[in-house]
Amino acid sequence: MTINTAGALPAGMSAVLARIDVIRSTAATPPFSVPSLAAASGVLNNASATAQDTLAAAGGAPTTSSSSSPSSAPGTSASSIVSGKAQVSAQSTDTALPDWAASLPTNAQRWVPTIVSESKAAGIDPRLTAAVMWSESGFRPDARSGAGAIGLMQLMPSTAAALGADPSVPEQNIHAGVKYLASNLRRFGSVELAAAAYNAGGGAVARYHGIPPYAETQNYVKVVMGKYHTLGGGA
Repeated sequence: MTINTAGALPAGMSAVLARIDVIRSTAATPPFSVPSLAAASGVLNNASATAQDTLAAAGGAPTTSSSSSPSSAPGTSASSIVSGKAQVSAQSTDTALPDWAASLPTNAQRWVPTIVSESKAAGIDPRLTAAVMWSESGFRPDARSGAGAIGLMQLMPSTAAALGADPSVPEQNIHAGVKYLASNLRRFGSVELAAAAYNAGGGAVARYHGIPPYAETQNYVKVVMGKYHTLGGGA
């Protein structure tokens, strides 16, 4: 190791250099035994490591993996490890949501876990629930219709009351809306008819033996089905 002694030495460096000189002179003076030479060599190595640490602390050459601080894997910098942790964290967050959620608007993301859990509990495709909610309120919990429908799933107060829900509470609104959608799906056996019943009522679907001839309902079914397909449903 070559040490540049020009200028002021860092704190503790003079003592280190003095130790190295003493060790070198001792090792070079005969007679000496192999054990004493080995011991001197070990001390010299320790002194060299100390010198490198001292230089590093003073802004000189960086210390090697022999320093006491944790080291990364070969070829991996500390910054890349931190970056890797951030990537893992981001991936963990992303994988908490299903792939189809990426096709939803930004304001929908917070409701996806509830949509998934409530839909699975009711035995229906969460993508259908998301498509209905998207069509009904645009994922706005404060949405209100001219007819008096409330919240994310646009429940009429009477429907919400029959399902034991407070429609102004988003979680209860989703729970009741999913139950209502699931009951229509079981009753009519198709996604299109369940969507029609959600909009016009099950009585109208039963009376017309299909999608009622209402322009609003027919357009509503098309919108829901379009969003459902966008999310990968109905394939």
